[in-house]
This record gives sequence, structure tokens and C-alpha cells, in this order.
Amino acid sequence: MSLGSRRSDVTGPRPLVIIGAVVTALGLATFAIFEDSMSVVALALLFTVVGLGFGLVAAPTFSSVYRTVPGEAVAQATTTMFIVVQVSASFGVTMIGFLLSDADSQRFGAVFAILTVAAVAVATIGRLLPGRPDAA
Repeated sequence: MSLGSRRSDVTGPRPLVIIGAVVTALGLATFAIFEDSMSVVALALLFTVVGLGFGLVAAPTFSSVYRTVPGEAVAQATTTMFIVVQVSASFGVTMIGFLLSDADSQRFGAVFAILTVAAVAVATIGRLLPGRPDAA
């Protein structure tokens, strides 16, 4: 995440978010399809790649928000973003837990297919983020 955030200062968040979301989507789709047949080592490698992809989504997105917030509002923006992230993550984990509480293999793959679609949506929405910053 720290590398993605620093790189977004040069490239802007748009390309990083799109690439990160596509990498995340490909990793989640791979898991949705092959989860039953993957070894623990393959799973660890796959989810490392998913985590790296997500790092290219989260940090540049947050950085782009902070670039638009006036200096006197940074504390309030930080608090607001922290609350939104924590509530959203808790809701997401709860929903996944609910969907998997009576899990069979097909439902498990379906949940990760839904997450894949969400990552593709993030890649699509990421096109709205700013591109390369001005050299001012």
C-alpha cells in the first residue's frame, strides 16, 4: 500500500486502481474456479497477489481523496474515512460469514465470484479517478 500511495503521486490514482482491481479480480476469479483443487502453498501465493492488487486500489484511492480535502478539514476527513472503512469492512465480513455459514463448495465459489464482480466494478469506477497529476 505504501508503494502504491507513493507511486500515485507520479502516475495519479487512475492507472494504479484499475490495474490493482483487475489483478484482484483475476485472483478472486481464480480462487472461485479452482478453490477445491489448490494446494495451501498455491492459495498463499494467490492471496498474496490478491493483497498486492488490493494495495494498489486502497492507498491511491485514499491519497486522491486527501489531495482534494482542504488542510483545515484533513482531521475530519481522516475520521470520516476511518469510520466508513471500518463499518463497510465489518458489514462485508458479516455478509460473507452469513453466506458461508451453511457453506457447500458451490456457495463458496459463488461468494468469491460475487467478490470478483465487485473488483471488476471497482476497476470500472476507477476510470473516474484523476490521471497523472499536473507538473505544477
